[in-house]
Amino acid sequence: MNIKTVCVAMIYIGFISCGNRKESTKIIKNDDLIVKKIEIISEKTYKGKLLGVSWDRNEAYVCSPVSYEKYSATIVDMEKDQIIKSRDLPIGDMQSPTYFYNPSFMAYAANRYYIIDQFHKILVYDQNLTYLYTKMFKEPMTRHFIDFFSRNDEVFFLIGKRGSSFEGEHKTNCSVEEYQLTNAKIIQLDRIFRLSHESNYYSRATRNVILGMIWSSDWGFEKDGKIYFGNGAENRYRVSLLSG
Repeated sequence: MNIKTVCVAMIYIGFISCGNRKESTKIIKNDDLIVKKIEIISEKTYKGKLLGVSWDRNEAYVCSPVSYEKYSATIVDMEKDQIIKSRDLPIGDMQSPTYFYNPSFMAYAANRYYIIDQFHKILVYDQNLTYLYTKMFKEPMTRHFIDFFSRNDEVFFLIGKRGSSFEGEHKTNCSVEEYQLTNAKIIQLDRIFRLSHESNYYSRATRNVILGMIWSSDWGFEKDGKIYFGNGAENRYRVSLLSG
């Protein structure tokens, strides 16, 4: 078999693979959405920025700078309205495995806490917020969203990787991808879908640049073995089965 034949075969297999993946994605239109009104009963303020929330555990994760040398990561019990525990996070650069440049996200899955530093690495802690290990991304993962989850005591995360392109007007792209996180490495399992929509950030017609995140956002999460994701500019969302 010559090189040309091999290339054609690989392209054909790629088309088959992409076709099968799209068939497993179901579109839920606006008519099927259920909208409920909520009432804010009370409010409580904690100093710092919100890194994430675990609704199953009624926990909120807050980070605040303490000094030039450290941050403070705090776990708040939202039901009891009290601080469960806190941990100092040393300030350093993005390439350091144990120091933080800018904590940007925190989540809980499979009896462990996961903190993402900027877009460059994941630091893993146990239930007592004792440091366990760090996994670096091969490249910075700028994102629209990220969601950690577990299956059979294994840990995964769904991420909407951010990208941009100029196709007449400025478009914001989002590659929805699934990864597995182990003690040894980060493994990409699936590239599920690519979302794309026009934004108001730049217009070639008017040459205007509008500052601020005023365009619609992309979102996604895992629930009960399925992945839900969508483009905020559309009156619909998509549901897809997890890989494997």
